[in-house]
Amino acid sequence: MPFSSQERAALIERYARGPVLLKAALAKVPRDALTWRPAPAKWSAHEIVVHCADSETNAHARLRYLLAEQKPVIQGYDQDRWAKTLDYHSLPLEPAWQRSSRYAPTRCPS
Repeated sequence: MPFSSQERAALIERYARGPVLLKAALAKVPRDALTWRPAPAKWSAHEIVVHCADSETNAHARLRYLLAEQKPVIQGYDQDRWAKTLDYHSLPLEPAWQRSSRYAPTRCPS
């Protein structure tokens, strides 16, 4: 079911506010608590934020393929492997905000 122009604009605006809301919420978390893991196999808040940037980058590429290709193949990835291999805890949070995609198509196919 296609969205109306107003519905699409409202969803895009809501999506655009997400990083600001997350950043404001994280500002209230004590520094040491950002790297705390609730269990050995669970992610910390820091890792989740860095993952959001990687996830956004992957989503950007996926959307481009969906829009441009006749029969797009969406490539999955192992998020836990990325977190471990890229050592998410070693990455600062500020650049994570800057790495995220800023792409929002001006027109979507119906």
